[in-house]
Amino acid sequence: LFDRSFRNVLFKYLLVIAMSLSLLHQFSMMYNVSAELTCFKFPLQLCNLASYLMLFTLLTKSNKLFNFTLIINVVGAVIAMVVLDVDGNGVGYLWNVHYIVEHSNVIIIPLVCLVLKIFDPLTKKAVKDVIIGFSIYFVSVFAIGTIFNGIYNYTGNDYFKCNFLFMFIQEDSAEILAFVGPIFDIKIKLGIFTIYPILQGLVYVVFTAICVGTFFVIYSLTHLKVT
Repeated sequence: LFDRSFRNVLFKYLLVIAMSLSLLHQFSMMYNVSAELTCFKFPLQLCNLASYLMLFTLLTKSNKLFNFTLIINVVGAVIAMVVLDVDGNGVGYLWNVHYIVEHSNVIIIPLVCLVLKIFDPLTKKAVKDVIIGFSIYFVSVFAIGTIFNGIYNYTGNDYFKCNFLFMFIQEDSAEILAFVGPIFDIKIKLGIFTIYPILQGLVYVVFTAICVGTFFVIYSLTHLKVT
């Protein structure tokens, strides 16, 4: 009924769809284990958002969205791997193995899409999609995080405590990068809400630079000429 080229394209597309659904299921298992959904566990961290965003990107088949998703997945998951918190249980602990497998798939799926040419090849102009996409993401989590943590500080209810992009909770962020601790002391109070202008501005600049740098690394590898 279909020619071979169409069947090949369909098979590749269904393959990555299946992988993406599997990834979404892996991430959703966290809620079944914890039996509690708090603001901290909302899928708004880079690597967690990737579980949902990858499937949405495949369903919309948007090249612009893929350019952003590719980078956000790789950057978010690699950072998550670097700051892996094993809670004294070791890397081989069941939950940590689940964490590593999940974040590995966050990286693998968009790279498979790239290799199988599910989306158009990367061009240098696509870096604009990465910057715009990350800027929209940053503004969103900045606003949401400021509101949630403002409520947390006012009520003392841990349900609202969150640390998206590590730029809201001083003690938690300082455990990962000690030098950022004092930067949190520079802050602006707006009623119950707190803004950390230097720290949050630094987060935006650093993450944008990492995303752009990652894009050009992947771009260079995909355009590498083998002789």
